[in-house]
Amino acid sequence: MCIRRQDLKLKLNIKIAPILPGRGVLNKKTFSFYDNTKYDSLHRSFLLQDIIVKPFALDTNCFEVKTKNDLKDNLVLCGCPFEPSSRDAAVIWVNEIVKFRDNCPDNESGINIGNNDKIKLSYGNEQVEVSGAKLKELGKNVLEDKEKDKEKEEEEREDQKISDAINEVESITTN
Repeated sequence: MCIRRQDLKLKLNIKIAPILPGRGVLNKKTFSFYDNTKYDSLHRSFLLQDIIVKPFALDTNCFEVKTKNDLKDNLVLCGCPFEPSSRDAAVIWVNEIVKFRDNCPDNESGINIGNNDKIKLSYGNEQVEVSGAKLKELGKNVLEDKEKDKEKEEEEREDQKISDAINEVESITTN
């Protein structure tokens, strides 16, 4: 895979951004691009959940990776011109990145459940069918309850600090 280096186009004052070889690494959580084969040559890394991947408008052999929050934060990657399959590389990489982003679970024990999926649960002698949307709603509620519990604990700690401070002041003033 190669990278179209817009930054070098400006630095070198040339008309066309150079396309230089590098290495893309894709895993379940990130997509990273390295300037060479060494791991200390990281050019840019993206969290899969935060990116938009699309064909590059100015070159059909390239694709663009952008962060959802900052559309100026992007990379343009291409099939290397010296490789025989360079025309297919962009399409293959886009498909693989999207597949990893959308279909791989976030952690080892997780199950990727869509809103329309159904799960049959046994409860005693009964079986219940639960939709993916309902499971996501339940998960969201559990997380919100955890956050409320955390806030309540923090509030209780603050109340205890205030109470301790008042007791200390009272003990000083009575002595």
